[in-house]
Amino acid sequence: MSSSPFRRRLNFGSAEYENVLSNLDRGMGPAKAGHERSHERFEYHVADLPLLIEHPEGGSSCFLVFGRNISRRGISVLHGGFVHPGSTCRVLLQRVDGTPLAAQGRVAHCRLVAGSCHEVGVRFIEEVDPMEFVRSAGPDGSTDDDEPTHYESINGRVIVAESFEADGLLLQHHLSLFRLEISAAKTPGAVLDTVKREQVDLVLFGLSLTADDGLRTITAIREAGCTAPVLVLTAETDPAVLDAACAAGATEIIAKPYNVDLLIAQLRAYLGKDEPRSARHSTAVAQPGMPPLIDHYVRLVQRTADQIERQYAESEWQPLREYCRQLKGSGCGFGFQDVTVAAITLLNALDDDPLSPEARESLESLLDCCRSLETTGPGRANGE
Repeated sequence: MSSSPFRRRLNFGSAEYENVLSNLDRGMGPAKAGHERSHERFEYHVADLPLLIEHPEGGSSCFLVFGRNISRRGISVLHGGFVHPGSTCRVLLQRVDGTPLAAQGRVAHCRLVAGSCHEVGVRFIEEVDPMEFVRSAGPDGSTDDDEPTHYESINGRVIVAESFEADGLLLQHHLSLFRLEISAAKTPGAVLDTVKREQVDLVLFGLSLTADDGLRTITAIREAGCTAPVLVLTAETDPAVLDAACAAGATEIIAKPYNVDLLIAQLRAYLGKDEPRSARHSTAVAQPGMPPLIDHYVRLVQRTADQIERQYAESEWQPLREYCRQLKGSGCGFGFQDVTVAAITLLNALDDDPLSPEARESLESLLDCCRSLETTGPGRANGE
């Protein structure tokens, strides 16, 4: 499974992000904050906005940037590098209703503001309505929502159990922009102490499974009364060891190196708010050439859902598993991480007992997910 071509150049945690935004706002002064603007600007504090930049000398680059503010004519973002003014670009915005918009523009300015952090101003080729992207916003950021808008709706207390410091820091970095309380644990003893002392919502278990106390630690987590999901992140490929981890109490096995988009989708499946989603839109819609491929994929997946429903009703487990494996492998590549997560969940349930209520519930979730995928729609393929 290929990972997303979009990469961060800023290693911001939520506190660093807020601090830079605050410093920028303080440095604007009252005149620059509103009186000299022909278009009202609204706070748009959104992390990991996909931005595709076409370079003047040829070629293009894909980045994940941090939003600052938005107006009818453009958007200001934070990026970890210099971008040539005049470069053409596209930024993938998400409307309040969940639908995407690939807005085309040109880089108007780029200035260094802190460390390697640059503020990049993009002027849209066609004006947008900021109210489509900002909830109940007033000029310069007053909103009715008390929660920061740059966080995803993932909440809870997570233990990051990882003995290799670099991997532990990387995991915490990936989780730093979500509403999560993170407890780091480098040893089995520290994991168990945290489980016994705190109410835990999820355990990311990266400790070695082949060490003497690796599997025993998972067992001890369960014996301590912890019912939270235990997601094992491992480079181990021995089926016997992986089966032993599941027998010890692991909820799911995630192979290293892991796909960040998929990991976040899996966390959302366990920790996200249980809200109905009328439609699911691809996160890959801004990538060049992807809209027609996404549209074809959506139609294919919706036909596949009918096949999966029929095979389950007729207890045709082998072809059912094959379709689930196809969806598991393809969802992330087309920007539908939820499809991959739902397929993984159903495969796990089928392994346990295909006729159980859990399997039936997982089946319904996958069918709902497949049938709620949205095509790019008229005009969206061209960024309209």
